[in-house]
Amino acid sequence: MKFPSFSEISKIAKRRSAGGVLFDQEGNIVLVQEIDGSWSMPKGGIDEGESPLDAAIREIREETGIRSLYPLRSLGQYYRPTRKGKKRIVFMYLFKVENQKLQPLDRRNPQAKFFSFEKAISKLYPQDASFLNKNKNLIRSYLK
Repeated sequence: MKFPSFSEISKIAKRRSAGGVLFDQEGNIVLVQEIDGSWSMPKGGIDEGESPLDAAIREIREETGIRSLYPLRSLGQYYRPTRKGKKRIVFMYLFKVENQKLQPLDRRNPQAKFFSFEKAISKLYPQDASFLNKNKNLIRSYLK
């Protein structure tokens, strides 16, 4: 499957975000709590001149406090509506984390926690849950 280029996608979606699926040795997934109490995978806006991967790493560090981040691979992208109903493209990357203390640095994300895969799916917005579930087997392949 060929993904559209970053510049092609940028023309379609007005808002661009990047983030990551972070998992530990047991396959638990890191979620961050939003200020409204909802949970999401760590992600945020891509700054001007910033690559999606660099934005993902910056946002993950801000929202989880994890300093040592090593991307395993790109998971592709998906569309998600913004709170204002506009279309947002989200670029996602896969990260494995080991023995990391979660301590958010961003006031907009008061908490970060590990959840079992199934519990994480149940806490996410439908588009996020669908994307995570679609990548379930790939994530589990890294646990072996």
